[in-house]
Amino acid sequence: MNNGTTVFSSPFSIGRAPVYVNGSNLPNRVYRQDRVGVVNGFRTGYYHYNRGWRDDNFWFPYYTFNPWAGNFVFSPFYSYAFVPGYIGLNRVTIIGGYQSPWSWQNGVVYNWDQGYTNGTYYNNDRQTDRAARDAVDDLRDGFIRGEPRYLSRLVGRDGQVAILRDGRYDYSVSVDEFDDLLRDLATNSRTQSYRVIDSRVFNDSIRVVAQHDYIDPWGQGQTMYHHILLQPDNRGYTIREFGTSPSRFW
Repeated sequence: MNNGTTVFSSPFSIGRAPVYVNGSNLPNRVYRQDRVGVVNGFRTGYYHYNRGWRDDNFWFPYYTFNPWAGNFVFSPFYSYAFVPGYIGLNRVTIIGGYQSPWSWQNGVVYNWDQGYTNGTYYNNDRQTDRAARDAVDDLRDGFIRGEPRYLSRLVGRDGQVAILRDGRYDYSVSVDEFDDLLRDLATNSRTQSYRVIDSRVFNDSIRVVAQHDYIDPWGQGQTMYHHILLQPDNRGYTIREFGTSPSRFW
């Protein structure tokens, strides 16, 4: 059954997620999901490309389709209409006073496609540089090809991924559940291009800004920006922060 899908006759704008409020504090109003897209700034349901799509076809099993249904946080990919906009509050950890490892301003410009920073290999190490470039290639290929195996190589075996919303920390989610969320985005999106437009390094980690151009379910071209922190572990480089926004915040 497709309880989460909202049917719209024409495109509508989702925009940025509203300022976070706990679901229990929202107005106690009930709306038919087949008649609305955004209510009081909050979107309901999702609109998939495939009209035969079922809710249980998603990899991630803990979506909340309606913000009036209980306690929630915004999905990492709220602004994408073809995936649900919320996940259960009980699926995340909110770290008080979270501090990112380093700021964008502290990094050195990294020419990932050429493999060097300021004319020298990253950390003066060809092997490290190769691993860094492989990670960025996997990120790009995962979206362009819609193949989850590329993106899964970028997800660590343990720990959490910090989710950013418009440049600010929102919450953290386990690596396994982040893998499912990322699969849902990449495998369902009709990606037109995925380009790394900026990257910087600091110590042993990399920050990447990528531009994701895709066609939405109404046939309209859309652009989202991904802001990603990659850090090394025994698998190579893995994602430790992930943020999305309609515009750059780094």
